[in-house]
Amino acid sequence: MFTKNKLTLALLACLLLLAILAIKVINQTQFFFDTPIWLFLYSTRTNLLNNLMKLVSFLGMYGVIFVSGFILIYLFIKNKKYLALVFMAILGFGEVINVLFKNLVKRPRPIISPLVIEKDFGFPSG
Repeated sequence: MFTKNKLTLALLACLLLLAILAIKVINQTQFFFDTPIWLFLYSTRTNLLNNLMKLVSFLGMYGVIFVSGFILIYLFIKNKKYLALVFMAILGFGEVINVLFKNLVKRPRPIISPLVIEKDFGFPSG
């Protein structure tokens, strides 16, 4: 079982990694793996995979809301209102941080024939 100190250390390590990546992206650093990954992904497109990825994107957006709602209902039923409040705060704080980072970094999304046109920036992915 993780202790609070180990969890805190893991959180700080994740934040440091995110900060390093953000600084590199802000400085317009092209990662060595960007182009090969994009080219590989676009070369493997099929109608089936396209529909699967649209489903994954949909679940990533709405599935999180749906599952989070069930978790909140469960926590309230079990009379764990404090945990429900902490859970809601974490979700809200995560969304705020994501939007702030997107508008700070302003990394454009790849433009090679996107499946879905997104209006926000590409980093962090959320």
